Amino acid sequence: MYLYRVLNDFDMTIDPIKNGIASKQMIYDATRRYLYNTERDKMNSMSNKDRDLYIKEYMNKYLINHRRKLNKIFNKKHIGTRNTIHRFVEDKDNFAYCSMIKDLSSLPNHLINGSRSYTNWISATDNFDGIWNYYDRQSIHQVAVLDVCTNGVFDENTYVVDLSERDTIERIKFISNRIDDDTFESFINLMREREDLREDIVSLFNRFIMNPTNKRFMGFNFAAKSNEYCLYEYINKESIVGVLESLQIDLICADLFNDDYLLLSPGKQKEELERLKNMILKHVREENNPYMLYVFDELYLKRHNIDDITDNIFDREKMILMRNEIISKSQNLPNVLIKRR
Repeated sequence: MYLYRVLNDFDMTIDPIKNGIASKQMIYDATRRYLYNTERDKMNSMSNKDRDLYIKEYMNKYLINHRRKLNKIFNKKHIGTRNTIHRFVEDKDNFAYCSMIKDLSSLPNHLINGSRSYTNWISATDNFDGIWNYYDRQSIHQVAVLDVCTNGVFDENTYVVDLSERDTIERIKFISNRIDDDTFESFINLMREREDLREDIVSLFNRFIMNPTNKRFMGFNFAAKSNEYCLYEYINKESIVGVLESLQIDLICADLFNDDYLLLSPGKQKEELERLKNMILKHVREENNPYMLYVFDELYLKRHNIDDITDNIFDREKMILMRNEIISKSQNLPNVLIKRR
């Protein structure tokens, strides 16, 4: 199953093809650990508010400076989640079950505040039409294509929660309202101390600690509207089959994009994309139309957002019409990106 993830600035800095995609909270935590290791006195001298702001301001610099090691850093941090899933599936482990419910209890906050706050969740969609609200905000268009499978809750690497339809949401029994850290630790400690009562303690956990989120929760409505899937903490690079830019997105909209392109290696994808750009550019130059050349350069070579090029509605419509004309010139070109009719 392919999911689409509109890349934010952190995603682009990380470089998903080489390092995967990490949640904002994972990046924040990695930056915080680094700063405490390198600037401990400074960090300890700050107020909580100033420290939080300093970490957030440093996050992009941290990603740039550690780009070659990010894949290793994020994979190491994510081992705990993978192990929890493995223990739950393979061993039916009660501790793993409770940990999963605790992790999943952070999802409702993401559904309501994910674009305004840092969470451990990463949003994607299985419906291409669901990306536009975020795609239109990008200055440089990039959309990652994820190849994932899920039982509705997780795959072998992370939680992948299917919130794409009201029917799937109605069947959800595993998402709880936020579980308090201290209360959770108290139950875990009790399970460790009273192994003989472990099953009874899990029943108490389900009855008193796990508080299922109401199916009419507004965040579920938002998720279903955008056919959303939510992935936890980290999407490894092996799950990312391609990063599409504006030309490929427009080919998809025109029903010209060949999905077999995504089966190519990242290097071959890049090579074929550049080859197609050169082929289209040749046709554009043959038209001897300066405006057509300008639109091609802005949208497909510089990859600018139309809304950043002009805020005049008439110029915007003119540019869209020219964009469509350019795309139509590609439909018969011999390139693996183009669907054969």
